[in-house]
Amino acid sequence: MDQIPAAQVNWKKRVGKIDDAEVWALSTVGGLNLVVKSLRGGKTEVLGAGPHRAIARHIAERQNPSIVWTTLEKGEHFPVETFEWLIPEAEAMTKALRNAQGF
Repeated sequence: MDQIPAAQVNWKKRVGKIDDAEVWALSTVGGLNLVVKSLRGGKTEVLGAGPHRAIARHIAERQNPSIVWTTLEKGEHFPVETFEWLIPEAEAMTKALRNAQGF
């Protein structure tokens, strides 16, 4: 979030917490969906990425089971079986973004 220009962010909203840190979801104009954790100094940590917000949430939750979701909309939950074929690509994308951030 801290490296994405505001003009490229389609929407963002607070969706949960990990301990004392806020968790945000956002979608870019190009269709990339991210789940990120707020860090000190206005920085963020990518927790999940994917072509749909349900996939980004799934990746984030698999890697961070302590996430407490505070919002969930109808279009955000799908059975894993409907998108499991996309998970390896989404995990690789998440890993690449985290590596770029130094995590």
